[in-house]
Amino acid sequence: MLNHPLGDGAQLRPLEPWRAAEFAACIERDREHLAPWLPWAARIVDADGARAWLQTYADKLVTRACRVMIDWAFEVRGLSRVEWRAVTSNVRSLATARRLGMVREGVLRAAVPGDDGRQDLEVWAVVTERAPGAAPPPAGR
Repeated sequence: MLNHPLGDGAQLRPLEPWRAAEFAACIERDREHLAPWLPWAARIVDADGARAWLQTYADKLVTRACRVMIDWAFEVRGLSRVEWRAVTSNVRSLATARRLGMVREGVLRAAVPGDDGRQDLEVWAVVTERAPGAAPPPAGR
């Protein structure tokens, strides 16, 4: 996990939904200073609001990062298929797969252990087609 000290007690850390209470307290403490430059600071008034805002931010960041990795897998590594697997209860992960244009291919029943027994695992994928006979990009790129 990224955690980089900046000095004077400040740290560079990712804005994650599990830090909602801390984030809300920071906004509350500095709202007057933040408001002229960050309009969303006026709308975040408690930990629940902070958590919702941070989750939206995290979802967009994860989707963008995954899109870059998928493009790299297809364009640089020459793969023709990328899979996404998540337990059926992980609705945020499944929503990310959907946003990435993946197709739900099926469910592996009782595939992984969980706190309440074995859990089903959904398999999502995106595929690309290369021109017939086209050589994949050189290895190591």
